[in-house]
Amino acid sequence: MVRISARAMPARVEVRTFAAVDADTGAPSASPEPQVCRTLVSPGTVCAAGRDGAGIAVQLPTTLAPYVVLYVEWYVPESDRPAGQPTADSRAASYGFHLG
Repeated sequence: MVRISARAMPARVEVRTFAAVDADTGAPSASPEPQVCRTLVSPGTVCAAGRDGAGIAVQLPTTLAPYVVLYVEWYVPESDRPAGQPTADSRAASYGFHLG
């Protein structure tokens, strides 16, 4: 399990795993293996995300490559969108973890 600090539950959480990264840059050196997690609005089956006392906990699959990137996306209600950006209906962030 990994945890991210966030107040709102994301609409989408995707886990991308990598077997290796470049030693100098830290950039993934192979293609990712993306997996969608189950959330309140997303029916993923390999992992699950939910709120807990410390933020958002992501229950990861039991077999993973050692490098994990979480791609997290939140829906932005129309009333909370920036002025002049009525189509800005989501915000996203990525988090990297080394589980080795």
